Amino acid sequence: AEEVVEFKSTSDVSSILWPLQHHRDQLLLYMKALNSEKGQIVYIDKKNLAIKSYVVYLDEVRVQELFDKVREVYSALIDTSADKQNYFSKDNCYDCRFE
Repeated sequence: AEEVVEFKSTSDVSSILWPLQHHRDQLLLYMKALNSEKGQIVYIDKKNLAIKSYVVYLDEVRVQELFDKVREVYSALIDTSADKQNYFSKDNCYDCRFE
């Protein structure tokens, strides 16, 4: 793939000063899967269709960190001795140690 483009809707595009980290992470994984060195995150305002876009370049270090995180979460899920309540909680998704 030459360039991967991810579209996101937002209630206020003017408040987006830089791509949210989890949006950037999602795009990086798509870029890695599609063997692309460059991507864009395009934010579209739901109210007035204003657009902001940000170029993102493949960051192999961050991709490796994300792969490591996936391995850690997978290990916690298959560990039958682990108290998964301490790992995962719908109420604490953004506070989760795997965030």
